[in-house]
Amino acid sequence: VKIIDSYDLLEKDLVKIIEIYNQVIESRSVTADLKPVTVKKQKSWFDSHRHSSKYPIWILEQDHEVVGWCAYSQFYGRAAYDCTAKISFYLDRGVQGKGFGEKCVDFLIEQMSNHGLTTLIAFVFGNNGPSLLLLEKKGFQRYGLLPKVADMQTHRENLVILGIKKYD
Repeated sequence: VKIIDSYDLLEKDLVKIIEIYNQVIESRSVTADLKPVTVKKQKSWFDSHRHSSKYPIWILEQDHEVVGWCAYSQFYGRAAYDCTAKISFYLDRGVQGKGFGEKCVDFLIEQMSNHGLTTLIAFVFGNNGPSLLLLEKKGFQRYGLLPKVADMQTHRENLVILGIKKYD
């Protein structure tokens, strides 16, 4: 598995990132988007991450194929929170359960100091057991629970807030 930095990403990578992201929408257990997103809609998001030294995006490749991606995003738009980032990671369904999520989380933790971060935050739906287990295994602690805040059209979903701190 190879992790590719955001500065080396191409437009074709956005197509695969969107394809992977859209795979989870139907499950109503991973993201709060309820309809598939489009490349056109996500282009500015992609460009902002691709050109950001603070909140980049990375792709995971296996045998020259994009099999996942992970990113830092701004947690909250106030200066005192610049040391904190929200994380995201998504895997192609063909590689889920094969250790790629662990590689993403390990990488995101390892990269914290390179981006001036001391805290990572994850927002995970309460019914997303695999992500909750993985993050807790990697040292994330549960910081809070927002009960039934997401209307997933088929059910209401809890949002679990997890975090990890790493100080130099």
